[in-house]
Amino acid sequence: RQAVVSTQSTGEQGSTGCDKATEAPTSFSFLQHWNEYKKKKDESGFAKLLESCDSSTLGRLFSTPMLEADMVMGICGAISLHFIPNKLDAKAVEVLTALSKAPRFDVITMLLNSKDKKSIHTMISKLNYDASVLEKLKNTF
Repeated sequence: RQAVVSTQSTGEQGSTGCDKATEAPTSFSFLQHWNEYKKKKDESGFAKLLESCDSSTLGRLFSTPMLEADMVMGICGAISLHFIPNKLDAKAVEVLTALSKAPRFDVITMLLNSKDKKSIHTMISKLNYDASVLEKLKNTF
């Protein structure tokens, strides 16, 4: 079953699956979207999926055992290329915070290479948000 989402401005239907007014996506459908976006190298589309999810949905989606380093980097890439330029800093922090609470997150971040960690820290530094929250995120990543 695929969730259907209404777009905010036009009322059209999409298949991102995270609008509060409709059924939230399952971890399985989230992974399907991730794999689709990864194949197409469509970080903007993946960012729109993340943007449409509320924090409780994000936490559930990130708790999948399929969460891997490439997905963490894809999420961070989506934040860099979509959230930051569109001034969605609070949503970016919400996504990163939910991601940092994922069950496998500590293991995944231990496996990130220094280049990836530096890129995540640089991305976090570009966010316009409470400095103490950003520092905590940097320490988490």
